[in-house]
Amino acid sequence: MKKIIVTILIGILLLSCQTSVLKSEPSDDGKVLVLGRLTMEAYNYETYKSSTVNGIHNKKIEMKFKKTNSEEIIKVYTINDLGIFYFKATPETDYELIDLYYHVSNIDDHSWASLRKKYTDKKFTTSADGVTSLGAITWYSDPKENIFELRVNENYDDFYNLFTKTYKKSEWIDKNWYPKELNPE
Repeated sequence: MKKIIVTILIGILLLSCQTSVLKSEPSDDGKVLVLGRLTMEAYNYETYKSSTVNGIHNKKIEMKFKKTNSEEIIKVYTINDLGIFYFKATPETDYELIDLYYHVSNIDDHSWASLRKKYTDKKFTTSADGVTSLGAITWYSDPKENIFELRVNENYDDFYNLFTKTYKKSEWIDKNWYPKELNPE
């Protein structure tokens, strides 16, 4: 019985550590953090056997960003139930979101479904220091209504508060935060 209790306590401790800091904390590398939250809402897509992109999704959405002055591509995935994404970037540099991709599959019936959206006008410039916050964004897609857009769905203070509540021990909390909006549609 003691082993079970100890195992449960260790599991709880490890889970609390995972949610209190990011894997990429500040260092002396001169980089800034690009940070945001992405939720995908997809409606009126076909279902293939048991696989569909329809619904609200936060996890494992692939995002590709490109440095506009080079060919460097940065690929990141949303993590956890909140859809948090982040990467370290060069300060005061222009980046653009070029691609969003979501894929779901079911091995039981060998089905899959995916959704991709490419962009050419979603640009931002990273801050000189600290955190470049892209805030909370919704990728909304409905082919029946002919809607394919990105929407900012929370103000930046709400996103900051969510981040500080989720990543209580992150050193990024104490850095300067600079809200940046992807060029709106």
